[in-house]
Amino acid sequence: YSAIAVFAGVLSILLILSHTLGLKVFSIPSNSMEPTYYAGTLILVKETDPYTLRKGDIITYSLEDDSVATHRIQEVIPCESNPLDVDFLTKGDLNDGLDPHLVHITDVIGVPVFHIPLLGYAASYVQTVYGKATAAAIVLVLLFFLFAPDILRKDG
Repeated sequence: YSAIAVFAGVLSILLILSHTLGLKVFSIPSNSMEPTYYAGTLILVKETDPYTLRKGDIITYSLEDDSVATHRIQEVIPCESNPLDVDFLTKGDLNDGLDPHLVHITDVIGVPVFHIPLLGYAASYVQTVYGKATAAAIVLVLLFFLFAPDILRKDG
């Protein structure tokens, strides 16, 4: 159970630290960004000034269906009538074609600054109802195994 305790501790510290530093946690759901990020990778995203973004930067952004994507900027497209209104043409590193929709500057969440392969699967699962219940059960079991020997020794 030591490995599970270490894993839970590292994940907890990572989530607390990311929140403290103002980072947002996301997972890569598909292989579209391979080999940069494989499916199941957990990424920490830092808010950034979208006007500093350039071709080649990787951005995490909101989609119309309330989901999130992380792709690479292929082109920065300023609006002719308003230079402060910018769109980004994006593409996943593994994808053959460009993304079908432009990313508006207001949809940019930030840029990935740190990643951990495979941990995104756990983070995504923990966000579900079953995942929260499983996480709570694991914490209770760990607490039991951590404190049961002391309790049993004192009673005996």
